Amino acid sequence: MTQKGQYSTARDIAKLARYAYRQPSIRGPLTIRSYDFIHNDGKVSKLTNTNRLLKSLPYATGMKTGTTRASGKCLVASGTLHGRTVIAVVLGSSSASVWKDSESLLRWALESPQTIRPVVALRTGT
Repeated sequence: MTQKGQYSTARDIAKLARYAYRQPSIRGPLTIRSYDFIHNDGKVSKLTNTNRLLKSLPYATGMKTGTTRASGKCLVASGTLHGRTVIAVVLGSSSASVWKDSESLLRWALESPQTIRPVVALRTGT
């Protein structure tokens, strides 16, 4: 919900995501690609995670997709490789770029041989 004067930075969202990721009851559902939801009447609905990185990036572990008119496409993505977990936040992106930008950030952070310092802001051309 967009409210005048209210905003969140990528850093704010990353801090919240880090806290959420440390909670097993939250982290577990974020990694699920799809789930068969059984209604009271026995009907089954397949719920599919909209985070494309779970399908395209082997070490992606989920988090949250989102879109508003004010912010554009946003993605909080997490990944774990060789025991190291990182969280990447992309805000105000386009539909085409949000996936590519998030994947690039995760690959850069997790495949780098040295320890990566947190990035405060990354401005893209989108």
